[in-house]
Amino acid sequence: MARVLKSSMVQLDPEKPIILDLPATARWSERIAVDSSQSSGEQHIEATEEMIGECMSRARAGAATLLEQARLDAERLRTQAFEQGYRDGIARAEADRAEMIRQIAEQAEADRAAAREQLEREIDALEPEVLELALVVAEKILQIEVSKNEKAFSSLVRHVLSLLKNCEHGT
Repeated sequence: MARVLKSSMVQLDPEKPIILDLPATARWSERIAVDSSQSSGEQHIEATEEMIGECMSRARAGAATLLEQARLDAERLRTQAFEQGYRDGIARAEADRAEMIRQIAEQAEADRAAAREQLEREIDALEPEVLELALVVAEKILQIEVSKNEKAFSSLVRHVLSLLKNCEHGT
């Protein structure tokens, strides 16, 4: 390991100090004591290796921190994406449900209108038969000949059938 001292005196052997005479104008950073057991190239290599080791340690620690942060970010994004997907799915299901209800309501209204038209056609088709049956029943009940006043009675039966139609329409 390299030892760089900011001093003009280095003690290699407790009894033999080495003194470097530097010019008086030299800055402290320029005054270096050198261990005589190692050449300055070896010191430089050791210092460089030590700095590289420290840099590698810091880089590994930084990489581990970055990896952990990336893992946490990925987990957070995964959770957010899941929650957003869930919310989007619920919103889509609600929209689909509303559309289905609208379609069912439209179909129900169309079916109701078709049934009403069919009922009116059937009542219209039965009108002559009902009128004839009503005349027969009226003759037997009243024991009179309604044929003398058939137009008035037919008008009455048509009025009753009209009321029946209106009753079916809800009016």
